[in-house]
Amino acid sequence: MITENEIRKEIFKGDWEYNYKAEVELKISHKQYTQDLEANGEGFSRTEKLEEDLELMTEAFFYSDENNMYLVYDESAATELKDCTTLLTLNDGTVRMNRYAKEILGSVDMEFIEGKRHITRYHTPMGGINLELLTNEVKYDVNNEGEGRIILDYNIKLEGLMSRRNKLIIESIRNERKK
Repeated sequence: MITENEIRKEIFKGDWEYNYKAEVELKISHKQYTQDLEANGEGFSRTEKLEEDLELMTEAFFYSDENNMYLVYDESAATELKDCTTLLTLNDGTVRMNRYAKEILGSVDMEFIEGKRHITRYHTPMGGINLELLTNEVKYDVNNEGEGRIILDYNIKLEGLMSRRNKLIIESIRNERKK
């Protein structure tokens, strides 16, 4: 798990104070769908096929300051994102996801605003790739102690490589055992 000193130094660049901190457990459910067009009479209809269905548990830190709520966690070795730290920032109906690579994976900053398109750059050791997000749904209900749920439904397009629909549900539960 990333340490608080690493969080301060690497993510918040050292100049940051929080009002509240808690250790939480996250249940992360991620579904990814391929999308195809199929002939339907004189037109086409879009179909989706479940490509990936992943569910995992991980430990995280919850922080809040005057304006935002944050969840910081290390990605699981069970995913292709191992050796990566994820920061979720919740503010005014917007969710920002910043991934910080520790090794060979790339880093990326994503912003989810319902009904909006966001284009960012996915930085890898081999160079940058454009990443386009179209957010279908953003919902979150997280209390001041870090418990709650985040729902993200979005389409993702990686420049010339792939286009998928993702549904991400993150449930946060206070980790009472580590108080």
